[in-house]
Formats: sequence, structure tokens, C-alpha cells
Amino acid sequence: MVTGKSFAGSFSQNCPNKYKDAITHILIKMKQDNTDNGGYVLKQGAFRYKGKVITNANMTAEAAEWWIHQNLDNRDQFASLGKDYDSYATTSVMIPAKE
Repeated sequence: MVTGKSFAGSFSQNCPNKYKDAITHILIKMKQDNTDNGGYVLKQGAFRYKGKVITNANMTAEAAEWWIHQNLDNRDQFASLGKDYDSYATTSVMIPAKE
């Protein structure tokens, strides 16, 4: 039980490729678990980050946050964001009260 489910019922005991099939399932699961995008999903398109073209397939939280910090309007290119950027949209200047 490597991927969270038992392989016992997945493969026939007489199948000559059962071990190869099991390894394929494990590798697919590992690849899915390894793509941590931090909750960021592009609506469509791509952008460049550190010389690479970034899409939903290879998105990382670091790349998405870098892209948004370049220009806050870039957050509109995302269907979902990993954190709330609305507080970054406006800044208020505190002016000390005169006594």
C-alpha cells in the first residue's frame, strides 16, 4: 500500500507485467504528489520565470508569487490564488496626529 490503496485487487496474479504496472502506478502517484503549486492555478496562458516557461503543469508557489509581486494586476491571470493579495492592493500612510 504505497499510493494509499492496495494493489492486491488491481492486478491479476497471472499477469506477467504486474510488477511493471505497479511501478508505473507508483511513479505516476509520486509525480502527482511532487507538484506542489501552493494553490495557484492559471486561468490560461503562461509566463517566464528564471528562463523557464511556467504553465499549470510546472507551476510552483515560488514562481506564482514572484509573478504576482512583479505586478499585482498579474493576479487576475489566476483562477485560484494561494493567499490573499487584496491587502497588498492599497497602502495607507499613517500621519501622526498634531497635538
